[in-house]
Amino acid sequence: EGAVDVHQGSHRMSNWRSWWILRTYFQSLGEAFFEELTTDSSNMIFIIMFPVMNLMLVTLLIAIMTDTYMDVKDQSKLEWMIEMFYIAKEYRSPSRLNVFALCYDIVSFVLNTRDVDD
Repeated sequence: EGAVDVHQGSHRMSNWRSWWILRTYFQSLGEAFFEELTTDSSNMIFIIMFPVMNLMLVTLLIAIMTDTYMDVKDQSKLEWMIEMFYIAKEYRSPSRLNVFALCYDIVSFVLNTRDVDD
């Protein structure tokens, strides 16, 4: 009379009409519900759904990693192009030992800072 059913919560859910869908999802995440696998059909659903869900998770992981790799690859190519531009710009500029080029740089710097201040 005083005995309490330990599995009362899971039996309450098993009375729900579509519980097998939710149970199969939980089984794919690792919760087995072995005490409820009493029929051959529930065992077959478990056997089929477990590998299918794992395959879907692995496929999703591969897709996410591929997308991240492509983003990093595109960004690295852009960074490489910017660095090559600055290297080429540095080597194309004349030597600053030339007095005329140095004076020109000073005058253009002063004129540009005056334009920015206005």
